[in-house]
Amino acid sequence: MGEITLSNEEMQKIRIASDVTKVDVVDCVETEDKIIFVLKKGFIIFALGRNARNVDTLRKFFKKNVRFVELDDDEEKFIVNLFKP
Repeated sequence: MGEITLSNEEMQKIRIASDVTKVDVVDCVETEDKIIFVLKKGFIIFALGRNARNVDTLRKFFKKNVRFVELDDDEEKFIVNLFKP
């Protein structure tokens, strides 16, 4: 995949998500009502936390819906996962 360029605001959101989840967050995609955090493959279960506690914490902090998506070597599969509801 290509190189990722992040703004200061995106880097702050990634740092906060990483601090809450204790997982390395690779990237984030933000829309008007949602933030999608991109994780390395195999770490989504840790990012969610027990009873999705980390999702709730981040949703309250950012005041937006929060999703996690795993990075995938298959770009087509990654894009499909990124845009799943």
